[in-house]
Amino acid sequence: MIVSEEVIIQGGTLMCPCSPQGEYMHQDMVRIIHREEDMDGVATTVDCDSRIVQADVPENEIAGQRQVMEIDFLCEICGGGIQGTEGMHTLQINQHKGTTLLKWLR
Repeated sequence: MIVSEEVIIQGGTLMCPCSPQGEYMHQDMVRIIHREEDMDGVATTVDCDSRIVQADVPENEIAGQRQVMEIDFLCEICGGGIQGTEGMHTLQINQHKGTTLLKWLR
């Protein structure tokens, strides 16, 4: 589910998608999906404990045409993304036909 496709950056600070005062965002998990254009890919996930997991990802489960980066965030203001819960805010960055797109998932 997409919470907000609008990513707000104020003065170089990433803002929480649920709270206009939500500048206190903590990075948690990072996931990178690498692939050639419109092909299957490989996801590399690094969590906050520095555990690294790699997995194959089918082409139809990858946003855009090329690489994708997803970063999970915890927000101190709205409580969204309490570690280990479904409330994690996920920022997705992907490339589609030469354009770099940013949007919030969940």
